[in-house]
Amino acid sequence: MTPLKTPLPTAARGGTGVRYASQESVDLLSTKVDKMMSKLEDVLNILSSLTPSITPPSLSHVANPLASTTRHVYEARMKAIDEKAEYAEKEKRAVIIGSAEESTPTETLKKDEKLVGDLIKYTESDVVQKAFTDGKISHHRHPSDRAGKRRPIKIAFQSAVAASGAFRRRRG
Repeated sequence: MTPLKTPLPTAARGGTGVRYASQESVDLLSTKVDKMMSKLEDVLNILSSLTPSITPPSLSHVANPLASTTRHVYEARMKAIDEKAEYAEKEKRAVIIGSAEESTPTETLKKDEKLVGDLIKYTESDVVQKAFTDGKISHHRHPSDRAGKRRPIKIAFQSAVAASGAFRRRRG
């Protein structure tokens, strides 16, 4: 039998009566605590033997978004570099949209040459007109491998400066 404990003072217990635990209740409580500790040890052993299906949290929650962001920035910059050359070429062109095509390719070509020639004269730029006369300005229907009713006409100038200068006075 365990020795009896000294009771707390009445003021500390908040009441006036004194209660002592019986030996049977202490033994019953000890048995329940021992049983609970045994089950807890079994659960901890099972958990420690399992391998996690996902990696435990570490810096991966920081590293993965950082790597992803870095990759996106790199891809965006590479795309911009690739598109720079494409846009530089586009700046050298003017496009005529809505010009109807004739019944034969030969007639369409003659009509397009007259239209482009008139457009070049309309610019009133000696530099652009000389480049057209010298054959430095070319034009074609796009796409050139397909026939259509209203394919755009692309006019290719020798430089972006010539293309923008040709129509600078006529815009706005």
